[in-house]
Amino acid sequence: MRTTFNIGFVCRPSKTQKSGLAPVEMTIVINGARTYLSLPRKEQPSTFKKLTESKKPNELKEYLQGVYNKVSQKSKKKPNHQPYKAMRLF
Repeated sequence: MRTTFNIGFVCRPSKTQKSGLAPVEMTIVINGARTYLSLPRKEQPSTFKKLTESKKPNELKEYLQGVYNKVSQKSKKKPNHQPYKAMRLF
Protein backbone atom coordinates (compact mmCIF):
# COMPACT_ATOMS: atom_id res chain seq x y z
CA MET A 1 0.00 0.00 0.00
CA ARG A 2 1.32 3.42 -0.96
CA THR A 3 1.46 6.02 1.81
CA THR A 4 1.22 9.73 1.08
CA PHE A 5 2.54 12.30 3.51
CA ASN A 6 2.57 16.10 3.21
CA ILE A 7 3.23 18.99 5.61
CA GLY A 8 2.20 22.62 5.12
CA PHE A 9 1.97 25.80 7.17
CA VAL A 10 -0.74 28.46 7.24
CA CYS A 11 -1.63 31.58 9.23
CA ARG A 12 -5.37 32.20 8.91
CA PRO A 13 -6.65 35.79 8.91
CA SER A 14 -9.97 34.51 10.31
CA LYS A 15 -8.22 33.54 13.58
CA THR A 16 -6.58 36.93 14.11
CA GLN A 17 -6.70 38.14 17.72
CA LYS A 18 -7.18 41.73 18.91
CA SER A 19 -3.40 42.17 18.89
CA GLY A 20 -3.36 41.53 15.12
CA LEU A 21 -1.58 38.20 15.50
CA ALA A 22 -2.88 34.80 14.45
CA PRO A 23 -1.53 31.35 15.38
CA VAL A 24 0.65 29.58 12.84
CA GLU A 25 -0.88 26.21 12.03
CA MET A 26 0.75 23.12 10.62
CA THR A 27 -1.28 20.98 8.24
CA ILE A 28 -0.39 17.30 8.02
CA VAL A 29 -2.00 15.22 5.29
CA ILE A 30 -1.56 11.46 5.57
CA ASN A 31 -3.28 9.28 2.98
CA GLY A 32 -5.80 12.07 2.31
CA ALA A 33 -6.70 12.61 5.99
CA ARG A 34 -5.95 16.21 7.01
CA THR A 35 -5.04 17.33 10.52
CA TYR A 36 -4.40 20.89 11.73
CA LEU A 37 -2.11 21.58 14.67
CA SER A 38 -1.53 25.04 16.15
CA LEU A 39 2.11 25.88 16.74
CA PRO A 40 3.19 28.05 19.67
CA ARG A 41 4.19 30.86 17.30
CA LYS A 42 1.93 33.76 16.27
CA GLU A 43 2.34 36.11 13.30
CA GLN A 44 0.40 38.75 11.41
CA PRO A 45 -1.20 36.92 8.46
CA SER A 46 -0.02 39.47 5.89
CA THR A 47 3.54 39.38 7.25
CA PHE A 48 3.45 35.56 7.33
CA LYS A 49 2.57 35.41 3.65
CA LYS A 50 5.28 37.91 2.66
CA LEU A 51 7.98 36.16 4.69
CA THR A 52 7.14 32.65 3.49
CA GLU A 53 7.02 33.72 -0.16
CA SER A 54 10.30 35.64 0.10
CA LYS A 55 13.32 34.12 -1.62
CA LYS A 56 15.63 35.51 1.05
CA PRO A 57 16.26 33.48 4.21
CA ASN A 58 14.53 34.79 7.31
CA GLU A 59 13.84 33.75 10.90
CA LEU A 60 10.28 32.56 10.19
CA LYS A 61 11.39 30.29 7.34
CA GLU A 62 14.13 28.82 9.55
CA TYR A 63 11.58 28.14 12.31
CA LEU A 64 9.14 26.45 9.89
CA GLN A 65 11.95 24.39 8.35
CA GLY A 66 12.96 23.20 11.83
CA VAL A 67 9.39 22.09 12.60
CA TYR A 68 9.13 20.44 9.19
CA ASN A 69 12.40 18.55 9.75
CA LYS A 70 11.29 17.27 13.18
CA VAL A 71 7.95 15.97 11.90
CA SER A 72 9.46 14.53 8.75
CA GLN A 73 12.14 12.76 10.76
CA LYS A 74 9.57 11.20 13.10
CA SER A 75 7.43 10.06 10.18
CA LYS A 76 10.39 8.23 8.61
CA LYS A 77 10.98 6.23 11.81
CA LYS A 78 7.49 4.74 11.59
CA PRO A 79 7.53 1.04 10.55
CA ASN A 80 5.84 0.38 7.19
CA HIS A 81 3.35 -2.13 8.57
CA GLN A 82 1.74 0.34 10.98
CA PRO A 83 -0.73 3.00 9.82
CA TYR A 84 0.22 6.67 10.14
CA LYS A 85 -1.65 8.90 12.55
CA ALA A 86 -0.79 12.59 12.72
CA MET A 87 -1.18 12.87 16.48
CA ARG A 88 1.19 9.94 17.07
CA LEU A 89 4.01 11.84 15.36
CA PHE A 90 4.36 14.12 18.38
